[in-house]
Amino acid sequence: MAANKVKAEFEQLLTEKAAEVKIKAKEAKFKAEKIDVTEPGKEITYGVKHPITQIIDEVVEILSPWVMQFMKDQMWTRSTTLLTH
Repeated sequence: MAANKVKAEFEQLLTEKAAEVKIKAKEAKFKAEKIDVTEPGKEITYGVKHPITQIIDEVVEILSPWVMQFMKDQMWTRSTTLLTH
């Protein structure tokens, strides 16, 4: 019986000491991590475009002038066809 009582007291003291150590560790961490609210925040990075999106953008950039010229030619051809018939 005495051994169980000693064991229970020891476990209680150990639990109390562990809680005390946790509290002190939190306090030390809080003191070390003070935040300066006047300091500018971190820059947010949004990543990069997907490789397929990059390729599509490049193709559109390359072909845009040709497509625009083709559309102008088509409109010219249609408008002259309507006027002549």
